Amino acid sequence: MDDVNDSAMLRARLEARHQESYRRVEVITGERRRRDWLPEEKDQILSECAEPGVNISGVARRYGVNRGLLNKWRKAAGLPVGRALVQGSFSGRGVGDRQPQ
Repeated sequence: MDDVNDSAMLRARLEARHQESYRRVEVITGERRRRDWLPEEKDQILSECAEPGVNISGVARRYGVNRGLLNKWRKAAGLPVGRALVQGSFSGRGVGDRQPQ
């Protein structure tokens, strides 16, 4: 009788454990393609990136462009890439530097 109860308990535990872990999975089939951006689209996106104080990640999200790809376009167009320092926002101390006591 104990073997039957143990087996039922084990089965119930396994069902309970797996009940919450299964989630919906979406499988996309077919050929994966890269998007072809028209020169006009690139120009529009790059012109927004050239605006002072613009959030590059926000521009990338708005147009559905990977930020890395957007940075490649910016570099090729001669626009600054990377974080631009705002005057007065950098203390000049390194991460490991200690403040004088």
